[in-house]
Amino acid sequence: PRAYSAYAAAADRVAGGAEGDAGSYWRLHVREDSKHGPAAVVEVAVPLARLCGDASAWEVLLGFDQENWMSARALSAARRDIEACGGLD
Repeated sequence: PRAYSAYAAAADRVAGGAEGDAGSYWRLHVREDSKHGPAAVVEVAVPLARLCGDASAWEVLLGFDQENWMSARALSAARRDIEACGGLD
């Protein structure tokens, strides 16, 4: 949700600061992913780690950590591209 909030704000800025349709797609994802995040850990990651057993549970946690890292990396790349176009002034 943090990355999507930034995407929504960037979309609104690119659209001339007019909130509404430009960032609405991303705001929807912020709202929905905020609901799903805790459930993903409780209902997916923990049972999967238990199913994999102690020897492999670390891989499940690594996958979640890598997803967070990739999201942060994508957000950073998008920000650089937008700044290069003069979009965040």
